[in-house]
Amino acid sequence: MSRSVLVVEDYPDLRTAIADMLSRNDCVCECVDSDHAIAKLRTKKYDSILIAPRMSIGADPVLHYLAENQPGELAHVVVMTNPAGDDESPDARCHVLAKPFSRDELLLQIAATR
Repeated sequence: MSRSVLVVEDYPDLRTAIADMLSRNDCVCECVDSDHAIAKLRTKKYDSILIAPRMSIGADPVLHYLAENQPGELAHVVVMTNPAGDDESPDARCHVLAKPFSRDELLLQIAATR
């Protein structure tokens, strides 16, 4: 059965590449930039949400919206972040995927959100 995934990424080429990779692996993807993510989340629930925070994780508006309005959805979030440790840790209910990541690492994280 296909999994629905919302890909939140501000770089269009990266957003498309991630969606293509997931689509070839039994996922149905919708893609948005971070400015449009909250509007999408208000209208639909996803099996997984893949997000690249546009600012520090604790201040990212999409993660803040989920924590405040849909806290149960945080278990379905995979946060793509830099391994340098610049960002503070996301909510403990989120999954973390360090950049750069491989196809297999991405698929494992998406599967972990079940």
